[in-house]
Amino acid sequence: MDLALQRALEAVRHVCDPTPPWRDILGTACALIGGDSATFILFEERQLVAAEHVGVADAAIRDYVQHFHPHDILLRTGPPRPSGTWLDSNLILPGSQSGRNRYYTDFMCLHRMRHMLSFVIEETDTRSAAMTVHRSEVRDDAQARLRSESVAAYGRAVQHAFGARREQAARMLRGCAMALDDFGHAGCLVSGRGQVLWASQAAQALLEQSSLRVRQGRWWHPDAGVRAALAGGLLQSTVDGNVRRPVRVIVPEGGKGCIALEMVRADPYMRWASEAAVFVRMQPRRPVQQVSIDALCMAFRISPAEARVLGALVSGETLADHAQAHGVSIHTVRKQIANLRDKMGCTRQVDMVRQALAVV
Repeated sequence: MDLALQRALEAVRHVCDPTPPWRDILGTACALIGGDSATFILFEERQLVAAEHVGVADAAIRDYVQHFHPHDILLRTGPPRPSGTWLDSNLILPGSQSGRNRYYTDFMCLHRMRHMLSFVIEETDTRSAAMTVHRSEVRDDAQARLRSESVAAYGRAVQHAFGARREQAARMLRGCAMALDDFGHAGCLVSGRGQVLWASQAAQALLEQSSLRVRQGRWWHPDAGVRAALAGGLLQSTVDGNVRRPVRVIVPEGGKGCIALEMVRADPYMRWASEAAVFVRMQPRRPVQQVSIDALCMAFRISPAEARVLGALVSGETLADHAQAHGVSIHTVRKQIANLRDKMGCTRQVDMVRQALAVV
């Protein structure tokens, strides 16, 4: 086995690391294929959502992100291409056409990337991912090189590594779904743009029955304010990936209660490169009707305000949400809970909820 192939195979095995060493992965691919720089690119709905690179000038990255990524050769129209397909810019943009193509003249030539060889890792109706090696000059050896046994072996290793990472993520998500099911909650993985990448069975059922729906693969709600809150929550969840405090969004369901969402940036195993994917816990909350409040007041000899707090605990509402909804301070709510403990003879909130459930 030649040294370039050996190094490339060793590097690509680390695709399954929590944070893959992209510099090594791309650098060894560049050496094997024969190029001057390399990138890993992920698109969602023709928009760039993740990029890693080695040997590419900052000016080229800036131009690509700001102006030219919609014209990438990976984004041509037509049916999805299978994983393992090689794309050759010299065939897609032959010499007779390249001079009239703005992507070639104003981007590729300007930044000394006259020849691109892209390996398709994933392509669906909504997402595309590829590793691309760039050459400063067009060479006639491209197709022969891509058909060589060493490059074919490398392509199989790349497909296997990314497939293993997908399965790794799938196992983790299945484990999350089982844990959430035990609490009557649901979970889904959503991209920063609202694309639902995965949903547990409970989440699928909830999304089919509630006002929060999936349209064309993305989150959707009939209320523009709720849509804005969802988009804001996704954005806030990915602003600082080192802080894993959940972002909370309440989706009202009219007289049916609400769905409480908690969003955190997804574990590195669940996303690719710098992709802004978010894991969402979904908790349906039933409404506490006025008759239930009256019943709580009578059963435990508590005030209506205290009964509303107890009802909020029963329905799973957070103390902060309850305080905001009723225009009181969180300090007031905590004082009411202390009073409830005394009146109900409980030391833990879970015991208070258990007693209340027997009444409502």
